Amino acid sequence: MATDIVDKELKAMRDNRWEKAFTETATAKSSSARAMTNRRATIVIEHIIQASDVSHTMQHWHIYRQWNERLFREMSLAYKEGRADKDPAEFWYKGEIGFFDFYIIPLAKKLKDCGVFGVSSAEYLNYAIQNRQEWESKGQEAVAEMVEKLKKDLEVSKTDATPREPKENTSRDSVPSEVIPHPPTERATEARTVNIGGGRTSDRETNSLAFL
Repeated sequence: MATDIVDKELKAMRDNRWEKAFTETATAKSSSARAMTNRRATIVIEHIIQASDVSHTMQHWHIYRQWNERLFREMSLAYKEGRADKDPAEFWYKGEIGFFDFYIIPLAKKLKDCGVFGVSSAEYLNYAIQNRQEWESKGQEAVAEMVEKLKKDLEVSKTDATPREPKENTSRDSVPSEVIPHPPTERATEARTVNIGGGRTSDRETNSLAFL
């Protein structure tokens, strides 16, 4: 894969292809201009894919920090859940410096040299260098902040997950049906009688008499 940065043999092969495509010697020895153009296009696309995978490192400091923290949290949770062998807090600061020195900055230089992004190519390289400098001076403090923030978030999550005693439901739905008074049905109304003048008459008849 173009974004695989762990495989050393793959990296060496990429570097070799880059040298063949962009050095003056390789250009002079090329027997086919078309073949050289195709080779360069392939290599440039490959490096664009690599850059897109780590694009946060070549943008403003606050954007780099935002995405760096998300990755740190993801890897920290993986460690706490037993899905990773190492705690990232132990190597994150030095690891980022090495990442800039051996991967990000060389990649940004290649993008600048091939000119694929025009004037922005130099801008990406400048951001990468600046972020590396900022991280060197502020990175240890940033790691400590991320560790503390993650710790607090996990404590809140545990609190929210604690079972609570159910509250007593005093709504009408919780009262047994036999306790709730129900309006009389039409049949019950018809069956109920009242005394009028010594005789017995129904409610419905009484209502009829009221209109006379």
